[in-house]
Amino acid sequence: MKKLIVVVVLMAVAVVVYFAVTGKQPPTPTLAAAGKVASVTGAVKVTRADGSTVAAKVDTPVGPGDKVTTDATSRCAVEFEDGSAASLSPKSDVTVAKLDKQVTARMMNIELKLDAGKILMDVPQGPTRKTTAQVTAPSGTIGVRGTKFAGELDPSKSLLVAVFEGKVDVSAQGQTVSLSADQATLVKMGSAPAKPVQMLSAPGLTAPASQAKITTQDIPVTFAQVQGAKRYLVELAKNPQFTHVVAEVYSDATTVSVPGPATVGPYYVRVSAVNDLGLQGKLSEVRMVSYVFTR
Repeated sequence: MKKLIVVVVLMAVAVVVYFAVTGKQPPTPTLAAAGKVASVTGAVKVTRADGSTVAAKVDTPVGPGDKVTTDATSRCAVEFEDGSAASLSPKSDVTVAKLDKQVTARMMNIELKLDAGKILMDVPQGPTRKTTAQVTAPSGTIGVRGTKFAGELDPSKSLLVAVFEGKVDVSAQGQTVSLSADQATLVKMGSAPAKPVQMLSAPGLTAPASQAKITTQDIPVTFAQVQGAKRYLVELAKNPQFTHVVAEVYSDATTVSVPGPATVGPYYVRVSAVNDLGLQGKLSEVRMVSYVFTR
């Protein structure tokens, strides 16, 4: 027994000496991690890794191998243990390829697969949050560490990437481009990422006024025209971070009626311009409104 203890101690000392001499860091242990559905609008389906399906509702667990699917009128948000969030637009199909956390580093590894639609990701960073995230699509891969960005697949499977905060790397066909805040790129199927371009200017919101009380069923939104805009995207969310989007409207006009939410309460509005390539522009200021219309 004493010999066994001596051997174990010597092995432990040898390991410590090895890492001290080589300067290498010992591997950080990982644990399985999970996410959960944070908000749902309409019918959203979660397909488990074993092939079974469940209707998504708030707090439905989402783990490795699970696929989240929204239809033409539904959307949802998935939140992870570190506070990161992924918001899915209508007609989206996203699979959790990998999800784990490193115990001592307080860090998560999130890998998602985007097969259709659009995803808005918010990956916050800080002294105790060092999450890495990756979104893989048929035409390219988005690598992030602490950022807010949108990734969208058009009907031809081209990948549109817009960065609102932080930095991302977009890779395809063995080539990588780096994007900073307010930059965007396009990755066509079978091609390398295009050179990053500056996003269109943010539209100036003229209505609704901040903290306006909305008594009508729809929410009227008016904003200034942006040079180079092909159309505009108006979003309505439950939170100012827009991880819980409840409605989005694309329009050629600068006056839009956004369908009112199902429940009363505070909501948030923002607008962005979209260019002729489909790349989303800078985000407008966020306006909070009080929705009081009752059906």
